[in-house]
Amino acid sequence: MEHIKSQSGGHAASHPGHEKTDLNVPVILGFGVFLALMALVIHVGLWGMYRGMEKMADNAEAASKPMIIKPAASTEAEKKDKSGIAQMETQQEAIQRLNATFPAPRLQPDEYTDLNTFKKNQEMHLTGYTWVDKNAGIVQIPVSRAMEIIAERGLPSVPATKGAAKAAQTPARK
Repeated sequence: MEHIKSQSGGHAASHPGHEKTDLNVPVILGFGVFLALMALVIHVGLWGMYRGMEKMADNAEAASKPMIIKPAASTEAEKKDKSGIAQMETQQEAIQRLNATFPAPRLQPDEYTDLNTFKKNQEMHLTGYTWVDKNAGIVQIPVSRAMEIIAERGLPSVPATKGAAKAAQTPARK
C-alpha cells in the first residue's frame, strides 16, 4: 500500500475553520453596479431607437397614403353645427376634396358604394322576377323557385343536337 499516494496533495488541514480569501466583496458589488448601469444604458438606447423607428414609419406611412387627412387638416373637414358639435364632411364635400386632391381619371372614387350597389344588383337577379324577352315570353325567375320547379317536375328532356347525335353513333377509338 505504499504506492498509493494521498489525494490531498500533501496538504493536511492543520488549522480547521474557513478561508478568508474566497470572496472579494468590493469586486462583486462593483460588478453588480456595472450590470445595473449597463441595463439602464441599454434600455434608454432601445427606447430612443424605437421612438426614432416609430417616427420614420409614421413619415413613410403619411407619404404612402395621401388620402388620409392629417390632424391639422381634419379640423377643416369638420364643421360645427349650431350646438357646437363637430360634424363630418358630407359625401359631396368628400368627393369635391378628392377631386381637388387627385387628378382625373379617378377610376373608383367610392369603392364601398360600388360594392354595395353590385351586391344589390346580384341579389336582385338571384331573387327577383325579370323579363329576359317580353315578346318571346321568357322570364328570369328566382333560383329558389327554379329549384322547386325542378324538384317537382324533374329535369326537362332536351333533344340532342346534330353534333351530339353524331358523337353518340360513332364508335369510340381505342
